[in-house]
Amino acid sequence: MVEELIADLGGDVGPIDRILVEQAAWLLVQGEDHQRARNSGRPVSDEDMTRCANGAARILLRLRGKKDRRDEASDLAKLWREGNAP
Repeated sequence: MVEELIADLGGDVGPIDRILVEQAAWLLVQGEDHQRARNSGRPVSDEDMTRCANGAARILLRLRGKKDRRDEASDLAKLWREGNAP
């Protein structure tokens, strides 16, 4: 799952961001475990399921935002080199 998430983020993450991806993956796996338990009829806290989903989403959105900012900076640098910068 970690490698899939990294690929989804463009495949270029540093060591600190990789740790965040690993934490997001762990939260997603925990959420899946909670869902399987619930589907098997075992009691699962809605709060626990929500925390896993929200935690993973926050991490991934933060990392995606960093990727988007890097892409925008790269695009602007390209425009600058070409003499087309705003």
